Amino acid sequence: MRLASPTVGLFRLKLASGLVLLGILAVITARYWWPGAILATPTDSPASLHVLAAMILTISYFILAGTFITMFFKCKGLLSFRGIFLVFALFVTASGVARVIGLLALVHRELDFSAQLEMISATLAVVSAGIVAALVGRTQKFLVTMRQSQQNEARFIAASESSLEAFYTLNSVRGKDGQIVDFEFTYINSNGEKLVGLPREEIIGQYLCALIPVNRTGGFFDEYKQVVMTGEPVVQEFPMQLEGDIPRWIRHEVVRLEDGIAISAADITERKLSERATEHRAQHDVLTGLPNRSLLGDRVQQAIDRAVRYRNKVGLFLVDMDHFKEINDTLGHAAGDKVLVTVAQRLRESVRGTDSVLRIGGDEFIVVMPDVQEERDIRRMAAKIIAAVLNGGPDGLETVNMSCSIGIAIYPVQANTSEELSSKADAAMYEAKRRGGGCFEVYHDAIPDFTPETASSPSRRKVNSRPTLVVPRNAKKPAISFPEAQ
Repeated sequence: MRLASPTVGLFRLKLASGLVLLGILAVITARYWWPGAILATPTDSPASLHVLAAMILTISYFILAGTFITMFFKCKGLLSFRGIFLVFALFVTASGVARVIGLLALVHRELDFSAQLEMISATLAVVSAGIVAALVGRTQKFLVTMRQSQQNEARFIAASESSLEAFYTLNSVRGKDGQIVDFEFTYINSNGEKLVGLPREEIIGQYLCALIPVNRTGGFFDEYKQVVMTGEPVVQEFPMQLEGDIPRWIRHEVVRLEDGIAISAADITERKLSERATEHRAQHDVLTGLPNRSLLGDRVQQAIDRAVRYRNKVGLFLVDMDHFKEINDTLGHAAGDKVLVTVAQRLRESVRGTDSVLRIGGDEFIVVMPDVQEERDIRRMAAKIIAAVLNGGPDGLETVNMSCSIGIAIYPVQANTSEELSSKADAAMYEAKRRGGGCFEVYHDAIPDFTPETASSPSRRKVNSRPTLVVPRNAKKPAISFPEAQ
């Protein structure tokens, strides 16, 4: 079945109408002109010519009857007045029967009622002519409608072929039980050929799931069936791997079209990549590439949910660089950025693959350590991070001694919510700063909780008042004290 089946049906109807007209002309010629002009020779018998003409008319009547019946069935759904073809078929059949009886009357002289039969035939012809005259107006409308349909079809195909989207139509293929078992391609535009990867000559007439099996295994076929049964359109975006190509993102819209579907599809890979890049920039630190504060709540909550489910612990580390302001002031912001990138890299290398490292601003980092069984594992990880950060400055800045202070809060030992974890880890970090930095501190009850007021107090502000740690490369690094890591 083609794209515009109604238009094709109208074309066939037009062709059949032409054949009917040719049949009528043949009848008129045989009846009034052919026997007298061609067959009538001096040696011909008038009776023989009459019989020949009657036979030709009889055959023509039955041919016309068959044509009208064919048109009656072919015009189903196309013409509201297709019943007139059945009426014509009955009239012409009756005329044919009258001609047959007339021929029998010529052969058997005792059946002498040919005049009556001629009158019946003439009456039927007059009635048919009257019906045809009455249908002239409707026929004109029909021809105008057919011409408009052809123009609309041409416009549609032109628009489809010039569209930037892939477009194809499919008819339902139903089994003996009436259920849809597949879909058959009836039309596909040039972009559809590119998307499928085959010329349309190899696509039209093929079954969808046989040509592209992923439509059945991926669940698309069932969704297409629902569109046909319910009439509700489907709009989806999904990734698709084309052979020999990078993964692509496709957006398609499926709508019902008679007993089938029409699908428009577009390649939205560039848009998806742009959206993901924008999302990544919004959720990640530009300098270090680490997740930023916007993902902190989600990462901590996921860790807590897992801890509740598997009855384990979560460690939240607040890592703050010691004397980073002095590094920026003495060596410049470019050197400071290089230090931060190096610290981010060392943090990633120190933690487990299931841990999260985030930069929440300035020289502060967060490490979320989920799925912890023993608190001593958290302490060991903190000591490992302290040692990693302390392991010399970055390339070109080897003379810079880096160190950090870490505050730790543990769920559910010291806190039960993500907010409490953050607050108590902050308080523990300031306690590590108070002790001189370069160490870690696990929150305990003796540590005052962190508040904006305590953060701005003189005792907190002077924690970072030591001079910058810039020493020659060969100088001995200051000793760092670690709490006992059991």
